[in-house]
Amino acid sequence: MAKKINFILNILLAVAFLWSCASSAPAPVTELEVRGVVSVIAEGDVVIYPQLGNNSGVSAVACNNNGLFILSASGNTFKLWSVNTGREIRTFSGHTNVVHSVAFSPDDNFAVSGSADRTIKLWDINTGELLKTFTGHGDIVYSVVFNSDGTQLLSGSADKNVKLWDIETGRQIKNFKGHSSAVLSVAFVPDGDKVLSGSRDNTLKLWDVTRGRVIHTLVGHTRWVRSVSVSPDGKRALSGSDDNSIRLWNLETGQSNRTFNEHERSVLSVSFSPDGDFAVFASADRTVKVFDMEIMRITKNFTAHDGVVTSAVFSSDGKRIISGSEDKTIKLWDISSGQEVRTFAGFTNSATAETFSPDGYFAITSSYTENNNLNLWDIVNGRGQRVFLGTNGLISSVNYSPDGKQLLSGNLDGNIRLWDATAGQETRILQGHTHPTQTVIFSPAENRAISGADNGSIRLWDTGNGRTLNVLTGHKGAVYSLGFNIDGRRFVSASADKTIKIWDVASGSTLRTFSGHGGAVYSAALTIDGRQILSASADKTVRIWDVVTGRVFKTFSGHREAVTYAKFNFDESQIFSVSKDKTVKIWDVASGKEIRTILFPQDNINSVTFTPDGTRILFGSTEGIARLWDLINDVEIVAFIPVINRETARTTSFEWVCITPDGYYTASTNGDQFLNVRVGNEVTGLNSFRNVLYNPNIVRSRLIGEYETAAAGKVETLTIPSSPTSLPRVVPRIIPTFLDEPEETKEAEEAEE
Repeated sequence: MAKKINFILNILLAVAFLWSCASSAPAPVTELEVRGVVSVIAEGDVVIYPQLGNNSGVSAVACNNNGLFILSASGNTFKLWSVNTGREIRTFSGHTNVVHSVAFSPDDNFAVSGSADRTIKLWDINTGELLKTFTGHGDIVYSVVFNSDGTQLLSGSADKNVKLWDIETGRQIKNFKGHSSAVLSVAFVPDGDKVLSGSRDNTLKLWDVTRGRVIHTLVGHTRWVRSVSVSPDGKRALSGSDDNSIRLWNLETGQSNRTFNEHERSVLSVSFSPDGDFAVFASADRTVKVFDMEIMRITKNFTAHDGVVTSAVFSSDGKRIISGSEDKTIKLWDISSGQEVRTFAGFTNSATAETFSPDGYFAITSSYTENNNLNLWDIVNGRGQRVFLGTNGLISSVNYSPDGKQLLSGNLDGNIRLWDATAGQETRILQGHTHPTQTVIFSPAENRAISGADNGSIRLWDTGNGRTLNVLTGHKGAVYSLGFNIDGRRFVSASADKTIKIWDVASGSTLRTFSGHGGAVYSAALTIDGRQILSASADKTVRIWDVVTGRVFKTFSGHREAVTYAKFNFDESQIFSVSKDKTVKIWDVASGKEIRTILFPQDNINSVTFTPDGTRILFGSTEGIARLWDLINDVEIVAFIPVINRETARTTSFEWVCITPDGYYTASTNGDQFLNVRVGNEVTGLNSFRNVLYNPNIVRSRLIGEYETAAAGKVETLTIPSSPTSLPRVVPRIIPTFLDEPEETKEAEEAEE
């Protein structure tokens, strides 16, 4: 009965926001913040989202004090995970560079993170809100930790300093100076009067907090000290080093009691168990080892990670170990059995290239997976169609032929692959580049294509026989972008050497070089009449050039970081520019003024492509999501999410989800099993919401531009009192047919009984 009540409550919560959204069209805005594919379902903290996982190697892990949650740092974000389910709860975004360290507060309500952006940030675990930023370090912050009562923070930095902070005020209390190189790890001694630090100067230092002076300098390691840990009684310390050893120290004397040589490579993490009877070591040799501090030997050896293990800690009860690795995963291990309990990972991978078919009915997105596949999507119905298998290298570029019958994909293995776009079969490999290819496009002329590589070379290809027709040299850096004029007789190239060149196809000669950008040029395209060139650069600007004179006709400035792509709209009256500052700006060509900005704060945009008519844009992100955006109405239409299913990874079918911003979706047979629903910090699968949210008709209506489609089902208003969980006050009640439980839920209850 309890499960039935919970099920009904979940449905009521889900429909609340959907119903309210259905009654009004999106208002036009000049600046719109996209909340990511966390699609809000209710006015409270109820969201639906794919399990993205860590999009790069895990640099640090932490376990909370009740053992129910894990933090993992990866790239410039960190994530909160449920230990019991392995589901990703939320992502904490705010740092602008790599997060090197994370920690829970003693009461489990807060988290702290230290980053290469030189800051320390304090977060609310329950809401994901950034509460405070601590500034004062002059370089990378490698290590942060709370004291025992949660009132202070300790940090170590590449600026050689150890700092003590007051959490309430955000002010620095003490600065401990004495290390001659970067401080990589810090720890409080339990009595609170002393702190310990480990450094690239090969030493550890024990500090007197009151006086701010060194009590002992612990000497013995011959290379960098990567990690330090203090025993619960405060009498001993462990240190791990790049000299492949672990040392046990007496903190009263400052002497090393024992040295353990248990690893073949650098020891990146050491940690005592909560009772001090055991320790865990993590190493660049990809192993995690449990060490018995009484008998002084290894009792367990865990070897399932596929990459360097950067961090390992005990659970609060000391019975399990959590490890994080450069293989992007976190693993939970049972010490008693020596078995892996669970792997915490995402079900998506980075999207690196996209293209639309010439008729605009289909799109291709890439997946940075084991096989580096191409995924074909039906843009009219939002359905995943098939996978183009086996590209053997990260896909850097993909392009349809003018007739839509063929595809070209450029790879970082240097090869270019030609595909039958209808059958999904590879028909030819174009070989010749000795360096990774960055861009490849078809010519308007039949059986012709060009490609650009990292060494600055450009190749003209006969796609009919796969032969190189010409090799064009002239750029001194990687060629990032290529674009033909309307008849295919000329093309333009953009390069890391800060120049743009226009070429004659027949002779292979350079007609003109355009210089003036202050950074790499990532994008260049000719206007329809061929008289002007539009370019985007790492110097944060977009420029229009006169082809005849070689001079800059107009410059568009406003982005805060490199501009990676720029394109005219269909009548060339506007420009769309995409930047690493996670924005898209729309500019008026005549006046040179910015019209509007679209923000994407939660996405790291890898690549973009426009529909043939220039009214829609498809973004590929590091998170593995391809997001379709309506540029006319300033609304996100859908997100295409290919999900990883190891059972079908080598087949031409794939699991997928196509989801609207308000949570309606269509999916493959098992695709929605890879979605999460979060209420507060409670995360479940989507099964309970499927009857309400699975609606291919609504997805299709959005894709054809009908944004006001109402939610299905009749609703009545039911007022629920406010509660500590911040649930919405007004919740609609659905007609009884929606309250029937799925058969699988009923069967599960009967099985439990």
